[in-house]
This record gives sequence, C-alpha cells and structure tokens, in this order.
Amino acid sequence: MLHTIPSAVFEVAKLYGDHAALREKRGGQYHDITYAQLVDQVRRCAAGLRQLGLQPGDRVAVVAPNGTAWVVADLATMFAGGVTVPVHTTFSSALIRYVLEHSGASIVVAVGEGLLKKTAEAMRGLPAVRHLVVADTAIPEMAVVACHRWDDVIATAPLLAPAPLQPDDAASIVYTSGTTGLPHGVVLTHKNFLSNVTASMLAIPVYPTDLFLSFLPLSHVLEHMAGYLMPLTHGATIAFAENPSTLKENLLEVHPTILIAVPRVFEKFHDAVWAKANAGPAWRKRLFTWALRQRHGTWQHQLASRLVFAKVMRALGGRLRLSISGGAALHPPLAKFFDRVGVQIYEGYGLTETSPVITVNSPAKRKFGSVGIPLSGVQVRISHDKEVLARGENICAGYWQDEGATRELIDADGWLHTGDLGFIDPDEFLFIIGRRKEMLVTAGGKNIWPAVLENAMNNDSFIAQSMAVAHGKPYVAALVVPVWPVLLQEAQTQGWPADRKELLNHKGVRALYQERITKALADRPDFEQVRRFALLPDEFLAERDEVTPTQKLRRSVIERH
Repeated sequence: MLHTIPSAVFEVAKLYGDHAALREKRGGQYHDITYAQLVDQVRRCAAGLRQLGLQPGDRVAVVAPNGTAWVVADLATMFAGGVTVPVHTTFSSALIRYVLEHSGASIVVAVGEGLLKKTAEAMRGLPAVRHLVVADTAIPEMAVVACHRWDDVIATAPLLAPAPLQPDDAASIVYTSGTTGLPHGVVLTHKNFLSNVTASMLAIPVYPTDLFLSFLPLSHVLEHMAGYLMPLTHGATIAFAENPSTLKENLLEVHPTILIAVPRVFEKFHDAVWAKANAGPAWRKRLFTWALRQRHGTWQHQLASRLVFAKVMRALGGRLRLSISGGAALHPPLAKFFDRVGVQIYEGYGLTETSPVITVNSPAKRKFGSVGIPLSGVQVRISHDKEVLARGENICAGYWQDEGATRELIDADGWLHTGDLGFIDPDEFLFIIGRRKEMLVTAGGKNIWPAVLENAMNNDSFIAQSMAVAHGKPYVAALVVPVWPVLLQEAQTQGWPADRKELLNHKGVRALYQERITKALADRPDFEQVRRFALLPDEFLAERDEVTPTQKLRRSVIERH
C-alpha cells in the first residue's frame, strides 16, 4: 500500500496514462479526462494553491457537485500538503458557515452559481477565509476575500514535487451529516482511507475495465472512498451523473459496471418497475410475477431473464455487474427482488469515523438482512450492552478540535464506539438492530427502533418515505409520504379525486394506507403497530435539512417542520 492518496493515484497513472480516469458531460456530450491529464491538472492546481499561500496543514473547503473540479481540488490540496474539507452541497448557508468557521478553512473552492451564492453568504465575516476560487460562474465582488477564476489557478506551471506527507497526516476533515445536532469534523488520514480501500478491494475487487457512475455526493465518505478512491487507485473510470435527478438517463448513456447507491435509490427503481408492470395489461403483470418466482440456475429462470429481466437490466445501462449499498439499511425483500432480477447488491456498514467500511457482504460471503462480515484488518465485537465496537487502521484520528468527543468515541484500547446496537451470528455476519440515540420509548416504557418499522413500511409500493413517532406517546404514529405516481394511478382506477390535497384526507385513500401499513407491520408485536398516521404532500428533502446527503432522516428537523 502506498503511503498517501496522491502517490497512490499517481502510481496508477504511470500504468494507465492514456486510460480514461474521469468522464464528465459538457455541452450535452460525455468527455474523457485521462489519468495523464488528471495528474497534470492536479499538479497545476497544487501549484496554484501554493501561490495563494497554502501551507502544510492548511484547510481547503470544496463546495462543488461531483465532477472533475472536485477531484482535482481534493488531490491538489493533498499534493500541496493541505487538508481537504468536503462540504455537502445540500447544506444550508448556516451549516456551510459552521463548517468553514469550525474547520478554519483559508481557501474555499465553489463551483456553480447556486453553490457560490450560498457559499458567499456563508463566508461573510469569517476572518480565516482569505481566498475564494470560483468555477463555472462569474466571480463575485467581495470586500475582504480575494477571488480567483478556477481556470487561472490550474493554468499555473505544474508543481513537480509533492509535500512531504506521512500516512498519519490528515487527508480530509469530513463533517458528519448531523442527524442529531451540529456536524462533527471527522479527521481522516491517508492511512485511514487507503487501508479501507485495500481491505474493500479484497472483498469486492475493482478492475481497470470497470466503469463507475458517480451520483452520490463526493462529500459523503461512502462515495469518497468506494466511488472515487477505489476506482482511481486501481485504473478504473468514473463517469459523473449530471445530477441525481438525471440518474435514469445517465445510466442509459454511461452503461456502468458498478454503482454505489443508497437504499432509497433501489426503492424508487423497484417502485417504478412495479408501476410499469401494474399499468400494463394483466398478462404482463402475471408474467413478471411468474418470473420473480423462478429459482436461480433453472431453465425457467434463464427464460425469465431473457423475456423479462433483460428489460430491467437495460434500464440500468445493460452492463451493471454489481452495486454497493450503504448509508442506511437495505430491506431484505428489496435485496432479494434485485437478486432475482440479476442485480447483485452488496450491503455494507460503517461510519464516517471508520473511513467508512467496517463490514460488507461480498460475492464470496453474503447473507440477506445482514451488513456482512468484517473487512480484513478490521476487528468487530459487541459490548455487554449490545453496542457495535470496531478497531483497525480505518479508525479516524478523532474529531477536529473536540478532544472530549474524541475520548467518548474511541476508548483507551482503540475501540471505536459506533452508537449502533447489533449482534454477530455464528457465521460472523453482523446484524444491526438500531441506533442507540434513535431508540423511542413509549409512555408505557416499551423500546422501539424506528428504522425497523420505517424500512418495513417503505418497502410497500405505495409508500415513498416514512418516519415513526412514539417517544413519550402511548402508541406509535407515523408520517408517511406516498409514491404519488402509484397513488394517482390507483385514484384514477377507483374514481377518486385527482387533486393531491384532496387525496391526502380522502376516506378511501386513508383506508388504503391503513391497510397497507398494517400489512407491512404484520410480523411486528402489538406495541409496534402504527395506530395513527398522517399523509404528507412532499418528500423529506436534503434542501430543507430534513434528510442527510444519503437520505437518513433528521428526525428533530422533521418534527419541527
């Protein structure tokens, strides 16, 4: 294993200089950036950052969508001796300001007009920020901060010698999504990331022939490690989706072999497949249902693959060999559905603080409902009170400027306390029960894990999102977001109103959802049954700080809203 992230990428570039490293859409067409071109841009950007006064250990905040500029800024910052601070693009101006101020970033890279507007607002009055580098939009007028065009920064003569970095030096300060409060700045070293890349490769190999489609935010550690560092340290290609809303179209353009995703993406695709089956003639739905019942390895399944599943695979680009799911729990029936269709989804588990992967299912060892077995070099044990503990080279250096929280996170023996409760079965597979902080306690003293109920409800084709509410109440209630295309189609069939507001309180609609919620929770004990629910007109959105970049619920924010 090479010692630093830039050296690992540069070493691969020596072998695959003419091979496409990045693929980005400009002017309606995808264009390639080779490994040799990437290295040249990184060296030039590093020199430009040095000219702006970047010193070893200085922080450079990157507020940008996935794309070449993000990757170049990250690698160049490290090559020049700095530390990257990735900023979630869905953060509000207030959260961006908190990250910039807390990290002490001296240089900010902002890409695009919308993100620049939020960033400029967040920067006002912050003395540490000295320079703003702007791409894909006009340079603003700012009284205190010096502004620079991205093209001018990367036009500098290339920096040939890297900064003298060590494996234990910080590579990034990644801010958690802050589901329960202000985000923590997690200090991740070069060793943290590269050890996780190496161990993940042993479980799920990546090859130079692989093509990734990147749409989860690179500011999130799952995409950062699995969708960016893994491919670029092994000669593969990363194609960037234009944005998450164009994923369907970009899949058909890019034809990826690997997709890093969160369960919500698979849920939406599952719902779309069933909506199409239900909307067609009765024979089509019967054929699809028959196909799903066929077992792998039989001639019937082979026939189903050709007649039915091939169409589903084509919608995913036609070449997808595997997908990695993380960020939230993947409901077992959903995983089994895609497995039957021919999409291999390998669910893993980890935290920002663990770089991030602790355990993962793999082609060699896989069990539905589990989050896999520990990666090579990662130790996992369950504490006396069922908390999942982890130890290894992937464990972060701690929280930025917060020694107290760091001591609570990592004990004297090096065990990181995840805050998640779980158990390990006899085959060494880890199962997650729920997050300790999210446990709900009813007025009757019953402990309820909301994610278990929410996953069950979200697996229903009529439910897009849900949030269980029970803390201090005598019963469980739920906020439910419908899958609107499916509900509107049902409304047309039943002769119900077409207006969304009317549908939310329609007697027939409420009876339908009560029936489906009851069915989804049929195997749960009586005290976990949803007694009351409210149907909501809109999804929980990251833009309103209601969910994290990987669609985890920010419960306190949703309750306030």
